[in-house]
Amino acid sequence: MASPAFLAAHPGLRTPRDLKGAWLLHDASPWDGAQAFDEWRHWLRVAGVEGEVGHLDAGQRFNLSQLAVGAALAGQGIAMGRSALVLEDIEAGRLVDLFGIHARSQASYFFVCAHGQTPHIAMVEDWLAAEGARFDAARAKALAVPARGAKATGR
Repeated sequence: MASPAFLAAHPGLRTPRDLKGAWLLHDASPWDGAQAFDEWRHWLRVAGVEGEVGHLDAGQRFNLSQLAVGAALAGQGIAMGRSALVLEDIEAGRLVDLFGIHARSQASYFFVCAHGQTPHIAMVEDWLAAEGARFDAARAKALAVPARGAKATGR
């Protein structure tokens, strides 16, 4: 994703093949065990342009994903962003989902409780599931991606 100002300054940016390595903003450690540039390599593979963008290491690197998102908001380049962290910025028009190509993160989250299922734990688990469903519906609407329970159509 990128800011509208960045896109206005780079009108030739129309497809993933138009990306330049120097424009890419990187989270240097997106998840435990990830190698440098793993997020971008994964997305470029999903987009069908792996190896066509040039020098991935030419872009700015940050030690926190929110710093890369902040740089994108400031018009400094194109960031990879988990939809949970950037959806409000996309909905508000501060960031633009460039190509509509979404790659599922290679990182995962789990709800684990060492104390077993109690009524209070069940309440937290139900709340998390409800929030996840609410977010999933908002993401599907804003990014034109099928909700997890929905079947993909034509994409």
